[in-house]
Amino acid sequence: MTARLMLPSVVAVMLVFTLVFGAAAASPGGMQVGDYVPFSFASLVSALQVMLATTVGASALPRWWIAVLALALCVAAMAAVAQRRPMAWLAMLAIAGLPIALATLHVANTGMPRYFLLSSVAVLLLLTDLIATALTKGPRSRMLAALALTLLAIGMVHDIAQDIKRRRGDIDAAIAGVRIEAPGGARVHVDHLQPVAPLRVAAATARYPLALTSDCRPAQFVFVDLDDGGAAMATTRRCGRVYTLRTMRRRGCCREPTGRFTDYRARATPCRLIHIEAGASSCH
Repeated sequence: MTARLMLPSVVAVMLVFTLVFGAAAASPGGMQVGDYVPFSFASLVSALQVMLATTVGASALPRWWIAVLALALCVAAMAAVAQRRPMAWLAMLAIAGLPIALATLHVANTGMPRYFLLSSVAVLLLLTDLIATALTKGPRSRMLAALALTLLAIGMVHDIAQDIKRRRGDIDAAIAGVRIEAPGGARVHVDHLQPVAPLRVAAATARYPLALTSDCRPAQFVFVDLDDGGAAMATTRRCGRVYTLRTMRRRGCCREPTGRFTDYRARATPCRLIHIEAGASSCH
């Protein structure tokens, strides 16, 4: 009976392993799983700030407000432990224990907010418990709980709207921008492995000849991820060559640049820079 119930799951797992390792065996590059970024406290703190801000819908707030929220959550978690609230120890370990453990062990790739998904779930569980408790008390507590729920809902809706506006994961717009300036094909420099597959898929979908390189071969474009949400720089340098940001309208098809860049336009093959904001093409 057990074998009959588990057989479909076992077959599915075997198919997944076959697909993953079969593709790795067939690929000239072998098994490749993302990038390896060494540990740094700055990237860890930045990832925690992004995790907390996106969890509670506070991405529009200044960074110092996020620090205040983090301190308030730690105090709330300690108070929950002292009151022996349900899930209190889980919240404490996930919110504070996990980041401290990763920092102590200097685990790589901790600059990625998704690595703290467990902490994000613990934050939501803690807030749910606090708000539910407040709703069972007096009128003032109920008003504060209702205000907190309202602010959370407004913040989350705002963050979702911003993600929709940025068109997360839509690299087609970047390919469209490259095609406008280089209709016959182009070579694009990438800094790491992460955007390679999406770029190849987008180029194949558009039937556009695109060559990717990560070395110092001459490239007409540079593809830059703005995963930290920072502003796009006007210029950047790769292998001694200066690349200039191409200014185009956001969303939809890109249009021709509105201005000329005299320092670089004088060259026979001008260098151009594509910025991708928060993992999504933003058609700059």
